[in-house]
Amino acid sequence: MATASVGRNVEINYDEMSFVAFDELNPHKARTLLAWALLSIAVGWIFLGEIVTGWLWTPPGNSSVPAALTLATYGAGVLVIKWPVIPWLAVTILAWVFGRHLIRFAAGQSTISGRNVLWI
Repeated sequence: MATASVGRNVEINYDEMSFVAFDELNPHKARTLLAWALLSIAVGWIFLGEIVTGWLWTPPGNSSVPAALTLATYGAGVLVIKWPVIPWLAVTILAWVFGRHLIRFAAGQSTISGRNVLWI
């Protein structure tokens, strides 16, 4: 595991662009925070995404094409959109975080097996 610190304003001026950087975290800890943030976004979308979808689409019936590409479904004539990006992105994020956990478990960095994670 690398031990270098994540410096502020080293390669990019974070203050100028109003970004947040972590001064006291090594790269591994910064990636761990990213995984927890991604997991929170994905789980949040899975449980609360229907609220946002309801703002843009009221079934039955078609949504607009932009809403269908991101959140809802659309079907008219030759154009049919049944797989919106954002809900499937949440599923993909969950799979990515779970895969990263399996790698950490195989490397001996975690004591919780993938089978136990799936029970949660």
